[in-house]
Amino acid sequence: MFFLPAFLLAGIAAVFVVWLGTFIWQIFLSKADNPWLGLILPGITFGLILYISTMAPDSYTVWYVLSRGNIPTVIYLLTYFFVRWRKKKR
Repeated sequence: MFFLPAFLLAGIAAVFVVWLGTFIWQIFLSKADNPWLGLILPGITFGLILYISTMAPDSYTVWYVLSRGNIPTVIYLLTYFFVRWRKKKR
């Protein structure tokens, strides 16, 4: 019983590290000369959420999955547009 919070914290830490790594990877891809590279991660997350939403049993669940699941997509797109805007500004 004592180890459950430790495993839970380790799992949360692992998810945070993976998310932070993909965020840094998104910044790196957005800085590339090819503008399409920065759209890889948003495209992957959008495609996965769209695929997952097709398995939903009703329309309410579809909208719930699409609205909550695309939060990383929006964060990646905002990062992409901000980095490209800063690069264009220089």
